[in-house]
Formats: sequence, C-alpha cells, structure tokens
Amino acid sequence: MARVYGIDPGTCTLKIYQKGTGIIYNQKNALAMINNEKCWPS
Repeated sequence: MARVYGIDPGTCTLKIYQKGTGIIYNQKNALAMINNEKCWPS
C-alpha cells in the first residue's frame, strides 16, 4: 500500500500529514532578510 502525504505550508507553520496517521510534522517557520539591497544586482 502506498503512503499518501499532504503538505500545508501555511502562514507561520509547516504541517505534513500522513493518511491514516494524521499530522506527522508540525513546525513553526519564518524567513527574514536583514539587508535585501545586497540580493539584487545594481
């Protein structure tokens, strides 16, 4: 039998569900940029 997963990136939490088991991963996530001027070429 194949394992079926669902991924919900959400807004501030990442959740991964496994069919028949429920939530197997629930973790807060965030992304921060300190100085985005260095990310873009001039």
